[in-house]
Amino acid sequence: MLSSAWRWPALLALLAAASTGVAWLATAPSPSRPLQVLLVSSPPPTPAGRVAQIAGAVQRPGVYPVAPGARLADLLATAGGATGNADLTRLNLARHVADGERIDIPERVASTSTGLIRLNRATHAQLLSLPGMTDQAARAIEESIRTAGAVSSAEELNSRHVISAPLLDTIAPLVDWAP
Repeated sequence: MLSSAWRWPALLALLAAASTGVAWLATAPSPSRPLQVLLVSSPPPTPAGRVAQIAGAVQRPGVYPVAPGARLADLLATAGGATGNADLTRLNLARHVADGERIDIPERVASTSTGLIRLNRATHAQLLSLPGMTDQAARAIEESIRTAGAVSSAEELNSRHVISAPLLDTIAPLVDWAP
């Protein structure tokens, strides 16, 4: 016998189960009433599941299906196009997009009168606009400048071991080392 504390919850559970069974029996298909199947449409599958991610200065950043042979211009159009501050001059819009690739569309950034980005005063977005720069590398540079002070040369940044040598070789001609 159930204790008095459990009688009401048990009775309610029994009533709920019974009413569910009655409801199922009332709606169960019978020989006179055929079973109805509801078809739900789903988006067509991507060719072989190919997708790419687009981020940065785009209208709708995200992951999108890409057809074999798709170009960056196609992916950009799928994402609603570039924002007004996108710097498309630094991209090859005719290049092919690989499955699983992430593409960052850079923003136009303020620069020095020479067109270089002042590394020691650059914003996170400005650092990310440099070719090959990742979020992790930009944060490492910012943290190095914050903790060890301004960087006066590529050699000094290299000695701090905050970014890879190939990335440093890529960005060094594009930055101004002034404090």
